[in-house]
Amino acid sequence: CLGYWRIPVTRPNAVQGVKTPRVLVSAPHYSLIDVFFWTYYEMPMTLSHHGVASIPIVGRIARAMETIFVDRRTAEARAEAANTIKRRCLEPGWPRLLVFPEGTVTNGSALIQFRPGAFAVGEAVQPVILRYGTRPLDVSGAVRGYEVFLYAMLQPANSLSVEFLSPAVPSQAELSDPRLFAGNVRAAMAAA
Repeated sequence: CLGYWRIPVTRPNAVQGVKTPRVLVSAPHYSLIDVFFWTYYEMPMTLSHHGVASIPIVGRIARAMETIFVDRRTAEARAEAANTIKRRCLEPGWPRLLVFPEGTVTNGSALIQFRPGAFAVGEAVQPVILRYGTRPLDVSGAVRGYEVFLYAMLQPANSLSVEFLSPAVPSQAELSDPRLFAGNVRAAMAAA
């Protein structure tokens, strides 16, 4: 699909005593193609800007995937989203939660500050790095928006590799400070 013929996925060995994290932390959020990969690979519920719900077709698909929509304009709406995240991550029966912690699409050259919402659950998270090739044409959504699909379809081959890092388990200090936990996970992902 879209010229991605083979997507290599690497995973570390299982960590003794750490259960499979309920939160997937994926970065950098390079393009809308990220969502296609994750939907195929994991079929998670996602966290998204509230405006996505009103996009024709995409909004319906997002609601069907149990997306948690966040309106970042008010503290009340952010608190409601945080409660929903925590509840769904701790209750059995929900799919894993996929979060792009940067909160926006970037050009992938560096990881920007992570938003703390998904790190406030108080549980381990699964960091995952997405690496796109930029030859012959860069398909970054930060550069071209929805045109990314056209550019991807016009190329005979595109590259994407996915690397799962070891689960990040919060320390006592990180449990009481989700921003610290988010920053430490970001630093580990940037160093990988």
